[in-house]
Amino acid sequence: MKRKKLTIAGAVVLVLILLAGAWWYWAARFFTDPSVLWPQRYIQAEEKLPELDSPYTMGVKRGDGTYTMYLFSAPVQYKTPQGYRIIQNRIVPAEDGGFTVEGNPIAMQLPKTLRDPFTITKNKEDHIEFRLEGADEYQSGRQTEYRNQYGDKVNAVVYESDASTLAFYPVNTGLKCEITYNENMEQSTIKFRMQFQGGILREESECAFLFSKNNPVDAVFYPFYGMDKDTVVNPLPQAELVGRDEFTLTTSVQAKKGRRMECSFEFYQNKIPDCTVYSKQDSHYLSATALVGDQFQTGTGYHFMRFRFHYLMDMLADHLLSAKLYIKSLGGSGKPPVLYQAYGQWTSTQMEWQQKYVFETRLAEGKPQGGMLQFDITGFAKDCLEDDSMFTESQGGVLKTEPAGFQLLATNDHALYIPYVAMNVKQLPDALRVLENINPEEE
Repeated sequence: MKRKKLTIAGAVVLVLILLAGAWWYWAARFFTDPSVLWPQRYIQAEEKLPELDSPYTMGVKRGDGTYTMYLFSAPVQYKTPQGYRIIQNRIVPAEDGGFTVEGNPIAMQLPKTLRDPFTITKNKEDHIEFRLEGADEYQSGRQTEYRNQYGDKVNAVVYESDASTLAFYPVNTGLKCEITYNENMEQSTIKFRMQFQGGILREESECAFLFSKNNPVDAVFYPFYGMDKDTVVNPLPQAELVGRDEFTLTTSVQAKKGRRMECSFEFYQNKIPDCTVYSKQDSHYLSATALVGDQFQTGTGYHFMRFRFHYLMDMLADHLLSAKLYIKSLGGSGKPPVLYQAYGQWTSTQMEWQQKYVFETRLAEGKPQGGMLQFDITGFAKDCLEDDSMFTESQGGVLKTEPAGFQLLATNDHALYIPYVAMNVKQLPDALRVLENINPEEE
């Protein structure tokens, strides 16, 4: 009898241990630690070390005498006469009753009502203006802390109607729009009228509409996408030229109560090159998201990404204690993806499925942490620092899922969830190259 009681007690303890382990796994996956998700938001200006400041880097000294450097795949800081400042994106009331954005060198205005346009201005010369057509049903906008479709709080202006709610919030390169449907509809049509002054529509795809003025790409419209359980919702808009530099972008989709999707109007900015190749769809080098793994719309997807270690700094590999890559997962099914080392040079703008290179060396498996996927790439980063040719970091890595399953990941073009590497080091680099353009040559 005593042995039976002990056996039951042991079984109960085992079940509790398994439940606790499962809880911690899913907590790590879904509960966001904002300091991991957005270190650029939680590092105070007085903490930053000026010698580690650049558009793509920042760093702090730890209590144990070591240092943590953050290497971002796209700019998170901008230069001022007083030094580099972190882009903040604070919404404040404007004199005309609408709203404006502070803490960003790109100027943005959000209207009081949707009958008026949104404007995004860069360098006082380049202007994006857009408005929602047929917007009379929406109430005036109100500023609020808004929880987006991934469960993270952002500062937004929200416009509400009986059928749907629209939330607009600033990111580093422009404005995101998220729609939430409040009722079922056989078909919902969202029509924006957009003007990019002096520009032309150069290219359109499932992932991005590219606008050109002085450069191959100057502005981007990222079409609506969202997650419906384990399915990606990505309706392709119809673009129509209605003026010399004006376009309508019309998206039609079946509306389900509670369904949420987002799109964005942004200026293009230089970032570390990456691209995604698919077995059933054209590759994408300018896309805010990557479908890694197996999906019926795209087939199998692999995401290629470069790194910038030696390119940015001179540092002894022995001074590196750890290097961890953080990428935001926006949804999916199955296990987290695995990062492999890529072999062979590749071109992000011309990569196709049949041209993908061999990847055999397994670098790290993604581990959920604070709303992100963490990859321990310490050994790979040391190899990059020791490689004066910089081929190792330029060839980079490839993300894939194994076994079947998929993950929707934020890429280097995602202006809210910017991938980054956190490096813990014994000493500061011997030299840090401060670059306004991290990708001077087309790759």
